[in-house]
Amino acid sequence: ILEPLRKIHAESPQHGPMLSQLRRELLAQFADLEQKLAAAEGRQGDAQLEQLAYQDAVSGLPNQVLGRRFLEQLLQRIRLEDGCLALVVMDVREMRDINRYLGRELGDAFLFGLAQHLRQQLGDLEVLTRGEDDEFWLILHSEQRGASGLKKLLSQTRATLVRLQESLQTPLPVQQQCIRARLRLGFVCGTGEDGWEELLERARVAGGAGSSEDEIGFWQPAEQLRLEDRRRLIPELRAALEREQFLLCYQPIVKLENLQIQGIECLLRWEHPQRGRLGPDAFLSAACQSGLMVPIGDWVMQQACRLGKE
Repeated sequence: ILEPLRKIHAESPQHGPMLSQLRRELLAQFADLEQKLAAAEGRQGDAQLEQLAYQDAVSGLPNQVLGRRFLEQLLQRIRLEDGCLALVVMDVREMRDINRYLGRELGDAFLFGLAQHLRQQLGDLEVLTRGEDDEFWLILHSEQRGASGLKKLLSQTRATLVRLQESLQTPLPVQQQCIRARLRLGFVCGTGEDGWEELLERARVAGGAGSSEDEIGFWQPAEQLRLEDRRRLIPELRAALEREQFLLCYQPIVKLENLQIQGIECLLRWEHPQRGRLGPDAFLSAACQSGLMVPIGDWVMQQACRLGKE
């Protein structure tokens, strides 16, 4: 814009003062526009940072940081209003197998499709977030007070979970494949007297109590024994890793056509000092929740590879 003004000024010097004033006004408008653009870019940058901080990159859902914050705020609210909430932990079964055999890219696409499917099945007042590892967290709450509100919330939560299970009977399309999503469901109802960490741990224990994929685990006081057992197991597992109390058992993989050995399967066992030899069903759940699966897996790989070399 300024270049034509310079040309006019050169050809018609008598218009110099007017053109100089116009140039100053244009430059002032440009400066104001530049400031507004910078502010808009700053706001956009802040929004992008907030999205990175609070949105799960794989599923597109609010991440566990935002989920925990919402739980804390909701617990404070129902503490004042004498309400109640339900926390559901939905653990995706065979997620590790999907990542291992079909690839991480397809696994991420599967989680994204599952998250969108679950979101479509839920109402506006039911909050769905991504949890830890292969978990989704579902949060429902009731403003109705007392035992009647708790009973209504319990019934509502069960009905919601049954609806979700029925909707997942049909496999989900994922990158030209169809994968059926199987969820391990556990939930707990809580009041303002509970902390979010305790509720989360109880919901996980309730989910582990289900013996089949169609069973919905609900936390009850009797589950406290299983929770205390898990709490005892975690420090014992750390000690077992340090003291090398784990051992590997091997069994051959035989081809039935010619009865030739095709390979060897490696089975993990724990020689517990008091409880004797334990199978993985007795401790793997606690190992997963405590973050010990990676070092235990590393130990298994080292031992198996060392034996294979020998």
